This record gives sequence, C-alpha cells and structure tokens, in this order.
Amino acid sequence: MWDAASDSDGTVVGYRIVRNGSDLGTVDARSRYEPNLTAGTYNYQVFAVDNDGNESPASTVTLTI
Repeated sequence: MWDAASDSDGTVVGYRIVRNGSDLGTVDARSRYEPNLTAGTYNYQVFAVDNDGNESPASTVTLTI
C-alpha cells in the first residue's frame, strides 16, 4: 500500500504500476495484489495519474521474496 497522491491541477484518478520494466496497468486503489510471484527480486515503480492524463514522477520500491 502507498500513500495517496494529491494534484494541484486535477484529481488523482489512479496509479500506474510498472514491475521490472513491464507496465501492469492502472489501478484506482492504493495497493495491488500480486498472488503469483515466485522467489526473486521485483522492482516496482508507481506513478500517480490525474484526470488530465498527467503522471507524477515515479515512486520506487524493491521487493525481495
């Protein structure tokens, strides 16, 4: 789970998720369920997306299972 983003010019409508360079799409929640990950290291980037389609700079996290 990540903190909610805010936007001065529009409303944040979702979060685009990238894992190891692959775009996983946009979610409207502040978390994403990943049930089928196997042991390894995963690098995530999360971008807030506003109602105009603008994206924030990426927030990054590394997950090791």
